[in-house]
Amino acid sequence: MRKLSCQYDYILSYLYSLFKKYSHFLIYLISLVPLVLFFGICFYLITRFLFVFHDSDFSIVDKIFSVMLLVSISFWSVHCVGYIDHLLKSILIYKSQINDDPPIDEKMQPKVAVFIPVFNEEPEIVEDIIAETILINYSNFEIFLLDDSTDAEIHKALVELAKRFNINYIYRKNRRGYKAGAINDAIKTLKKSVKYLLVLDVDHHPKPAILNEVVPLLEEDTSVTFIQTPQYFTSETKDRLALAYSFQQHIFHKHVCRGLTANNSVFMCGTNVIIRLDHLKEIGGMDETSITEDIVTVTLTFFRNRFFR
Repeated sequence: MRKLSCQYDYILSYLYSLFKKYSHFLIYLISLVPLVLFFGICFYLITRFLFVFHDSDFSIVDKIFSVMLLVSISFWSVHCVGYIDHLLKSILIYKSQINDDPPIDEKMQPKVAVFIPVFNEEPEIVEDIIAETILINYSNFEIFLLDDSTDAEIHKALVELAKRFNINYIYRKNRRGYKAGAINDAIKTLKKSVKYLLVLDVDHHPKPAILNEVVPLLEEDTSVTFIQTPQYFTSETKDRLALAYSFQQHIFHKHVCRGLTANNSVFMCGTNVIIRLDHLKEIGGMDETSITEDIVTVTLTFFRNRFFR
């Protein structure tokens, strides 16, 4: 059994070395699969539309429902083609591009600021994430609680929490830019020694090893702007909707994000993300004009020819 396992590991290692050597060629080759599917679907839809409007004796009602059906097929077909592309690249390309085990020098741990933005959150929930965050196994980081709360009682409770855990506390009465604005205002208070920024939503629980696992990747490749880490549900639930969402999260982070990485087009999800601070400052910080500030910020970064993971 041990010999078989060693042979299996050798075969995998050999295949990944081949994928790494010919990764650019493989990316184009794999991209042809969804491209062929896309054109095939387009041909099918065009012939169906022509049939509905020119070659059929359908009534107006029949034509309306036929168009609705074809639009629905178009929508799901685009998603299906995209997922096939991401799935193939996550399996065949991702591992050959990413060094998941870079050397870790414990003496070289650049400064990281951990931001936890909150708005009228229950103090018990905030306490949980602070208690989890201070357990991160990394020697050079600071925690910042970014409080935009308008509830006086919650504000008072969060001030006490920050004092009790001895973390930095930043309060804003002006909620300009909401979460993105809170992050940008807090960045202005950081010391020049801070190199990276970790953003955590209040209902998340980071792994103690998150910085030790991710910071070396950023240190290894200085062109990388950010690394989006996955998120999963940690508690069992009987809610079918929550269960379905947990499966969706797994698929998204396991395959979609990895496939997007191979395409150099992954986007951040606004939490569990580690950002290179000087790259973020180059584009003026987080975008404050959109409710989806994370995606807009990535788009702006993309046009600055930066690279993501």
